[in-house]
Amino acid sequence: MVAEIIAAIDWNWLGYLKDVWFIFLVLVGFSVIIFVHELGHFLMAKWVGIRVDTFAIGFGPRLFGFKKGGTDYCLRLLPLGGYVKMLGQEDFAMDQDRVDATRIDPASFLAKTPAQRALVVSGGVVMNVIFAALAFIVVFMHGLEFGAPIAGAVMPNSPAADAGIQPGDQFQTINGESILHFQELHVAVATSDPATGVDMGLLRNGKPIHINVKPLKNAKADLLQIGIAGAGSVTIDEGLEGMPDPEGRNLQAGDRIVRVGGITPEYYHQIQQVIVEAAGKPVNLVVERKVREGDKEKTVQVTVPKRAYLILLTNEPTTPSGTTMPAGKDLVDISQENASLLGLEPRRKFVLTPEVPDESIPDKTQYVQAGDVVVKVDGIADPTWNEINDYLAEHKRETTELDVLRDGKARKVKLYVPWQKNYFELLLALGFDDLNPIVADVIENTPAAKLKLPRGARIIACGDKKVATWFDLVDGMKTRAGKDFTIAFEHGGKMQSGALSVPKNWRWEDNVSYAIDFYTQPMMVMIKGQTPQEAIALGIRQTWNMIKMVYVTIQRVAFTQTIGVKQLSGPIFIIHMGKRALAGGFNKLLYYLALISANLAVINFLPIPVVDGGLILVLLLEKLRGRPMSPRSTAIWQATGLALIIGLFVLVTYNDILRLIRGGQ
Repeated sequence: MVAEIIAAIDWNWLGYLKDVWFIFLVLVGFSVIIFVHELGHFLMAKWVGIRVDTFAIGFGPRLFGFKKGGTDYCLRLLPLGGYVKMLGQEDFAMDQDRVDATRIDPASFLAKTPAQRALVVSGGVVMNVIFAALAFIVVFMHGLEFGAPIAGAVMPNSPAADAGIQPGDQFQTINGESILHFQELHVAVATSDPATGVDMGLLRNGKPIHINVKPLKNAKADLLQIGIAGAGSVTIDEGLEGMPDPEGRNLQAGDRIVRVGGITPEYYHQIQQVIVEAAGKPVNLVVERKVREGDKEKTVQVTVPKRAYLILLTNEPTTPSGTTMPAGKDLVDISQENASLLGLEPRRKFVLTPEVPDESIPDKTQYVQAGDVVVKVDGIADPTWNEINDYLAEHKRETTELDVLRDGKARKVKLYVPWQKNYFELLLALGFDDLNPIVADVIENTPAAKLKLPRGARIIACGDKKVATWFDLVDGMKTRAGKDFTIAFEHGGKMQSGALSVPKNWRWEDNVSYAIDFYTQPMMVMIKGQTPQEAIALGIRQTWNMIKMVYVTIQRVAFTQTIGVKQLSGPIFIIHMGKRALAGGFNKLLYYLALISANLAVINFLPIPVVDGGLILVLLLEKLRGRPMSPRSTAIWQATGLALIIGLFVLVTYNDILRLIRGGQ
């Protein structure tokens, strides 16, 4: 595993140094949160009259500072957090005489009443809440973009589809509370009670609708979901422009689609619907594109043809039973093995351009490109998805060669095979060669099995209908459901035919779908207080929602188990996300630090040993019993908590390492 982690690191020195600098800045940001926490302890200690020996910014050797009022205010070598050292604060003291001697001093932590000590202990949590609220207020004074609370793609046979949610529905309320952005919907669903479901207030075409959705647990994500994605805009996203047509025409990042199929679209799903309904036929998109002429930039209109691509599923889709959703993402997985049309499996093609091993390679066309049809791999002509998967799995971290069909011409190309699980699975998300009705395989125990079509056979007719593409074959079968008809095919220069029948009770049409290969930027909404009062209200609302979410998440993980432990993150992932937030600008980083501060407040206030909440519990017991715990009992209590914290740290770090290895975000 260590070797895999090392292999995952980009050793390009400039990029590496930049990453190190970003991580350092993120750590400094986290240290501010810890400093604020310790400041809370310090201020409360001073207020109740406890002697504070040290108030340090950072850890390690003392660099410089000054003493005032018996306190050493100092800066230490590592400016990552800080600490407060109070007289009488001995977490693991075992010597009763030493404890008693310290308790005599009126300025000692131990000499104070349980209530006073509770104030000191809770000071850090209070300051973290205050910091989170103030940071959120600053964020919302300037404004921050979030995913709009509008439904995009709705997974067929999902809880959302069963409840009647449609693309374009605008979410107004969740369980009676207003919703501002799509992330709040995800959180509400993930932390909900599956038995009672989630009450949603929607706005559809200006009319209010109220529904209840009962989430199901996604087996792969280990999380409650309803099978819905956020709405997309009409602006093409970078790196998701899709494949060019045979004449090389394609969309470009930043293109804004203004016309498709006679309508002016507002959302991505409207564009998708028009293209999908054309069932493989090209549809012209009119886009506004910014181009430069000399030192000036102007906007021009360009027409780009786009078509839908065939998707075949392995099994008949059915409504999920029990309490578990099928493993996988909310979107259709087009890379399933044995996916076929009544048992006829088409050839496969790459729908994404895989990464090359070195970006400095001048001619990237010698590597696999999106749209390349796999015609031979490891000596196997017209390979199936399983055969491609097996071959590539044996060549991870290697550059191998494939025979492909590109723009109608056969050629050999190179392919670098990634080793990370997520990236490898993405590489294997292969589409179908839907424009060439060539059979890669015939699945056993299917209606087409009796045809005994050889590998590489080209279908030329379905009954009296000529077949030039797989779309033609789908249309021909739709008109012949429940009937016997002839499939004509050519192989090795010979014309052959066979009888095929489509059973009336075979829900084969449910296995046929269409998709498009380009994606737009998500529909965003700017959340900003128009007045200082609005910003304050938004900041307080977000702080409360975060605190509530953390408590509910802990309850769902520990007791109802509707949220899996794999969702828990540790320091590695927190730093990773912090680096991404920093790349998005100061406002985004401040928002992220506010989230961490609110999380820290909740976790620190849990009634478990070592953290502040555990000490509050000890003080409460002391108040009820009329005497403190013995030093030995206190030390055992603290040691038990430390063991729990170490165990949790190991678990979340393991989760983080798996995310790194699998290429997770």
